Amino acid sequence: MTVDTDELKKIYRYLERESGFLLEPEKYPKVERQIRLRMEQMNIPELTRYQEYLFSPEHALGELAILMGPLLNHHSYFFRDIKQLACFIENCLPEIKARKIQTGQRTIRVWSAGCSTGEEPYSVALLMTLALDSRWDFEIVATDFDFISLNFAKTGIYDDRVFKQIPANYLTDYFRKFPEGYSVGDTLRKKISFNRLNLLDRSEMKRMRNFDFIFCRNVLFYFNQETRQQVMEDLHQALNPGGFICLSTTESVSRISADFIPRRFSGNLMHQKHHLMKIETPLEKVPVDLVFFEMEEELIRPLPVEPAFLRPDTLIQPRNHDITEVCRFLQEKTGLFFKYREAQVMAQMKQRMMVHKIQHSGNYLELLRQPDEGELENLLDQVVEQETWFFREFDQLDFLAEECLIEIMEFSPRLLPTLRVWSAGCGSGEEAYTLAIILDIILSNTGWNYEIVATDISSRLLETAKQGRYYASKLTNMPDEYLSHYFMMKDNAYEVTPLIRRNLTFNRMNLAHHFDIIQLARFDVIFCRHVLRYFEKNRMLEMIKRLYHMLEPGGFLFLDPYVSSDIVMKLPFIYARECVYQKPWS
Repeated sequence: MTVDTDELKKIYRYLERESGFLLEPEKYPKVERQIRLRMEQMNIPELTRYQEYLFSPEHALGELAILMGPLLNHHSYFFRDIKQLACFIENCLPEIKARKIQTGQRTIRVWSAGCSTGEEPYSVALLMTLALDSRWDFEIVATDFDFISLNFAKTGIYDDRVFKQIPANYLTDYFRKFPEGYSVGDTLRKKISFNRLNLLDRSEMKRMRNFDFIFCRNVLFYFNQETRQQVMEDLHQALNPGGFICLSTTESVSRISADFIPRRFSGNLMHQKHHLMKIETPLEKVPVDLVFFEMEEELIRPLPVEPAFLRPDTLIQPRNHDITEVCRFLQEKTGLFFKYREAQVMAQMKQRMMVHKIQHSGNYLELLRQPDEGELENLLDQVVEQETWFFREFDQLDFLAEECLIEIMEFSPRLLPTLRVWSAGCGSGEEAYTLAIILDIILSNTGWNYEIVATDISSRLLETAKQGRYYASKLTNMPDEYLSHYFMMKDNAYEVTPLIRRNLTFNRMNLAHHFDIIQLARFDVIFCRHVLRYFEKNRMLEMIKRLYHMLEPGGFLFLDPYVSSDIVMKLPFIYARECVYQKPWS
């Protein structure tokens, strides 16, 4: 295995540019060790070949997170920085509630930016559950750059040493005990959505809006001065007027941005977005017993402890050959390519083994092979990226509405005017319902009907899709007039109306194995975005061939940037625009 110094420097510069993190020279040895480890795991003997892999669009995000992960501080615990949390509950929350009352709103939105392994958003969710009565609702959006930490957070299972600061009655009421620790209960889980987000991705940051409070603790010090200013500008835009942001005690807004008003509460510094509204509603006292907040923090802080999946001495440590075997089994059953995702699979194996109280990975492999495939789905739900939202990648949807549908209706020779659309890998249904809204608008008063077939490998996600209930964080891109027409408010969530439900069918389908479910049907439009990236190149080409044959003449295939146009154009497609391909009319 050869490592060239000049090539290493190229990788260091790439990591700094893509992540925005300040990579000091003293961190180079740690990055080099991680690079060597990855080259060994993937059996890549030369750095130039690994560099090609790292820089390729289909692998860049995942591999970047793997390389940068060891440089991030994953050390956290529940109720960390107790005095700041007390300030949020006792001082900021009453102000937020008073502003909401004056504007006729009853839902409070919180963003945990840089949530790591999830202890912070779960802590905040617990306190808000205690502080708000039945008249109020809240939602927490938790984001992080590191997908391994996020997957750990989603499981909600923690070593018992991170709970040292939680009173015993809270543990009993909001957590379930396991031999190795605790699992977060459903009361808190349902209030939080975990999403992967790079704070430097300005297009993604534009989706983050209408928050009343933002926690961004122990994050900014990873960035250089320029990127700190950019991040603070975007965080400012994400807040509602009068909203607050909380940084760590070692970080200062004054040196970064003048857009915030400093507010000091009993020694705790918060920063507030400018506002014009005068609070006329009396501030309500928080109905939470916060006696434990008055304890000396240093006296009750637990010993530093990393999450279980990062500790080498953990009781559960899957064997390398079992991890390889699990990846092989997943590929055999799903067709998905897991060769370079061993670290992600291992992290989720550990969590699933804890749930089932299994200490030996060979026994877990036996459970995974059970005929009902229940555990297979549970593992896939954690390993495969599933986060999405309504009107994602709006440019493609605009092209569908203004170009594709018009051409199909004008030139299609069929006698029965029905447009058929397939949402392949529909996840929890946001894409399928978005397509239904677009089709309903475009086809109204044209005499055309439409039907949408939505498929996914996950039964759990399909059940969520069939329910058609979503919180506001999924609908930030939705135009207001569509929201009022196609959704109705029910129990603090938005529910899809029958107007578009009636044109959708949801089916469980493995793209690699079960094309017979759709039998010989053809489609005018196929959306297969953020799916094919999980297939290796030969299988990807095979899948695209199948998709080609599933299209009607003149039909359109929508993909994502992870699928190279060089692969797609091996078939007789017409290049329509970036990531959109058309089957010739004849």
